[in-house]
Amino acid sequence: MNKIALSDWVKEQTQKQTCAALGRHIGVTSQTIGDWRDMKFKSLRHENVLALSIYRKEPLAETYAWLEQLAPLEPTVTLHEKVAELELAVKQIREKLAA
Repeated sequence: MNKIALSDWVKEQTQKQTCAALGRHIGVTSQTIGDWRDMKFKSLRHENVLALSIYRKEPLAETYAWLEQLAPLEPTVTLHEKVAELELAVKQIREKLAA
């Protein structure tokens, strides 16, 4: 797990927006963003890696590679993950339209 890469990325992102705003955009709490920034975590759940990949607009496998974290052995997309992915995409579109 490349904690430094995630921490550096969060620090870069929070120069442009608050932890709370970044968390809302990704779909995690501001506490989670702070933990990522301060490297106070052991690993990331698949849902969080998925949310990061959507926010970063990159394939899920690329996000796993960037984080140097092993992807699940049998990547299966559950209905919950698909709904979460679509909800996040809708949220991002609404934010763009409101801007």
